[in-house]
Order: sequence, then structure tokens, then C-alpha cells
Amino acid sequence: MTISDERVSTLLQSFAARLRAERLAQNLTQRELAERIGVSIKTVANAEDSGQISMETLLRALDGLGRLDDLQRLLPDNGPSPIALAERKGRRRVRASSAPKAEQDGWSW
Repeated sequence: MTISDERVSTLLQSFAARLRAERLAQNLTQRELAERIGVSIKTVANAEDSGQISMETLLRALDGLGRLDDLQRLLPDNGPSPIALAERKGRRRVRASSAPKAEQDGWSW
């Protein structure tokens, strides 16, 4: 399932409004938030107008607003399942499995 461009745009606008609302709820100006998180006022303004924000700036903004723990609740670190641990016999997984190779149509050398 893919997300439509229209849905992404709606979510970005909703995020921008929430970011602005949180800043205002804490009685901070854009300048104060920008100084607190080490970015320009324009970066904060763009984030609040369009929701366009880099992951680094998002993390800085959440931290500056005292809301970084909310991200932890959104994407908690669940760790590996007990079954996965048993199958790996305690070894730590370091990369994803490779995709299965497609079989060639009766071809062989």
C-alpha cells in the first residue's frame, strides 16, 4: 500500500499546525525556538508553514520543545522477539536478508 501525494500533503500541513500550536502553547517565539534548537528563524517558519523539515531539525525541535520522549512512544524499541532470538541462537542480526533470486525460465548453463 502506498500513500498518495495528497495524503502526504495533508499530513504535513497537520504536522506544521501541531508544531506551531506546541510552540505557542509554550509561549515561545519562532526566534526563541530557533535559538534554542540551533537553526535559523526561516527554518522554523518553513517547518510551521509547510511541514517540510529534515529529520535532524525535527529531532532538534522535539527536544527543544521537551517532546522528544513522544517520539519514543511513537516508535518504541521493542527489540527482537523471543522466537527470533532463539532462531539466531543469541547472534545479533547485522543486516537484512537478501531478496530471493528469481528463477530463470528453464535456462541453465
